[in-house]
Amino acid sequence: MPMLHTDDDRHGLWSGLGRRLAAAATVRGVQINLRVALAMLIWLACAIPPTAWAIVGGKLARPADWRAVARLHTRDEQHCSAVLVGPRVVLTAAHCVADPSHPTEVEFRGVRIRARMIVSPDYADPFLDGLDLAVGVLELAPAGVTPIPVTDGVEVLRVGDAVTLLGFGCCSPGREGGELRIANSEVLSVGDHFFDTGDPSAPVWEGPGLCYGDSGGPALAPAAHGLRVVGVHSQGVSNACIAKEARLDSATARAFLRSVAVEQQVVICGVTSPCAPSPDPRIRRR
Repeated sequence: MPMLHTDDDRHGLWSGLGRRLAAAATVRGVQINLRVALAMLIWLACAIPPTAWAIVGGKLARPADWRAVARLHTRDEQHCSAVLVGPRVVLTAAHCVADPSHPTEVEFRGVRIRARMIVSPDYADPFLDGLDLAVGVLELAPAGVTPIPVTDGVEVLRVGDAVTLLGFGCCSPGREGGELRIANSEVLSVGDHFFDTGDPSAPVWEGPGLCYGDSGGPALAPAAHGLRVVGVHSQGVSNACIAKEARLDSATARAFLRSVAVEQQVVICGVTSPCAPSPDPRIRRR
């Protein structure tokens, strides 16, 4: 399902749904790909109600282990998630902050910090193959939070790679922020700006998925010296084994991140500076 964060985005939802269903139809009649149609119906069902779910197929995470994963607030409501990738830099999905007139705050363990948001120039909308990525420059560095470096781009994502999904998906009326959840997943396919994750052995209605509030959260992958942010949650099909992530190892994403770092004079770990490694807390506790 698309993780759109305001009622104003419904037009994009319906138009995107129409385009995808139309693409699944053949010229000779109305032979619709049933799997795509089913996924779209589940997608739409999750997008419309005032209540929704957090990361599907996952479990509650220990917030103390994942301090770099934050809530993103616009218009004083939590709409999305974000991840700290530099002392004063967060990443999130572009569709979460596409309207720059709305003030944005990033919340780390109850402390909110104002952020200036910069949307990728390659972003179109979450239904098209543009780069659904935005950078937030914080007014100050959050205390006691260590950034998770962005992938260095040397190791390119491949089908079958293991990834970890984290997010504060909504789970109560009024789209209030949910609790932090975590799920293990796998890269299913890789495109120019996105990659899909899920459980290839699960039926379409099972496996790790995403919903309201998870947009902008990180997809993490193991590296030589700890975890790296390899993707940002963009879209998903709730209760399905598909999640769409904005790629951070692509040339387009890395060029955007480098340009922001230079123009804003900020550090982005893994892009402008190696920074300290981010060990996997699940391994540390064993």
